[in-house]
Amino acid sequence: MPMHLHFCSNCATRTHGFVDAIEGFILLPIGVFEDSRKFKPKKEIFRDHGLDWLTNDGFIRESFGEAAVMERLMALMENLDQRK
Repeated sequence: MPMHLHFCSNCATRTHGFVDAIEGFILLPIGVFEDSRKFKPKKEIFRDHGLDWLTNDGFIRESFGEAAVMERLMALMENLDQRK
């Protein structure tokens, strides 16, 4: 599944990306927001590789040991009609 990532021409920071398979879906790294502290994660991936000192503060509703690509794609597809 091709993914297209875009970077800042001045500092090479990733600014956004998109996947051909999901029309209209844009990936935004949390660091592009001026105040990213107001966003709370609801899902986490690669939990099996996480740092021991990172804990769930109650916001994480779903956790996957690995990438969980199929599970995440299915969830996106089920909720596409709600994205407008």
